[in-house]
Amino acid sequence: MLWSAPMFGQRVLSLVLGLVALGGCASSQSSAESPHEAMSPKDAQAVVAEFAQQNGISAPKQPDPQSLPQVVDILLSDQTSRFEGALRFLAGKQGGDILTLRALLELSWSDGFTTVSDVLYELNRRSNIEAKRLSEREAAGELTESEAQTLKQLEARIEAADKARIACEVLADEHLKAAAPLASEAVKQGKPGFTEPLTALAFYYQLSGKWLEYDEIMESVRAAERNTVMLSYLNAMESLQRFTLREQAREELKQALALQPKFVRAQAKLVLLQDDDAAAYAEFTKLKSMSPGHPVLALVGNLIVDQYEASLAMKQARGGR
Repeated sequence: MLWSAPMFGQRVLSLVLGLVALGGCASSQSSAESPHEAMSPKDAQAVVAEFAQQNGISAPKQPDPQSLPQVVDILLSDQTSRFEGALRFLAGKQGGDILTLRALLELSWSDGFTTVSDVLYELNRRSNIEAKRLSEREAAGELTESEAQTLKQLEARIEAADKARIACEVLADEHLKAAAPLASEAVKQGKPGFTEPLTALAFYYQLSGKWLEYDEIMESVRAAERNTVMLSYLNAMESLQRFTLREQAREELKQALALQPKFVRAQAKLVLLQDDDAAAYAEFTKLKSMSPGHPVLALVGNLIVDQYEASLAMKQARGGR
């Protein structure tokens, strides 16, 4: 991933200095206006832990890394349960490369919580359809005792999932804020000939929804890069989040996986981007095989399995239609 020294122009420098001036507090605009400011990060961690215990698929605990290659592997395979240990290993180490790794760990952590939040939103959207149907039957006096129990359970699940979704957004914002000063300093200390620090900064602006700043940084990145895994991923997320081009995003995520089959983050997004339960479950099964400890499995794995099995049972009840 190469970039030449002249590419680090005055406009990019002004973006970096602007980010430094914000003191790492430049989280996304949506977080500043969010209705869940009352939930502290500590409370959010407790909510997520409880929800994971009830709805996640557990995986064996892994040790902290003991080398930089192990940290890179943890980042690549999106082992968020080991990100804290990876950051501990990097603590006190100096240099632009180390700062870039730290920034990418925080950004990927934020991205992971955002992915889980998106999964919970979609699961609740589907659950609300059934809850609405049952509520209408209740209002018409047609609800059976069994359906009444189902509605009660469904409403409780929706409430718990929505609280967990908000908690994930809180934690995503916390890691995004932590990444800001790391990404800006990584660019300042970055070695000529490497685009990784600029890519990290672009990733930060993308997660923040700051598209004008993102465009400025990506102009330098794209001038130097043509076919890299992170560039494919950033392109995919831009297609999805900025332009809502789901099919194009899917193809770009597949391109990222073709370039680096271990790039788990792309596989996790593919779970979200499917248009039916069977396709989503197929991508979920691939994710489980690639990274048993991924946060999608750890936090909502059993919910996804339940959703698929319920959909399959309904299809079979209708004669496979």
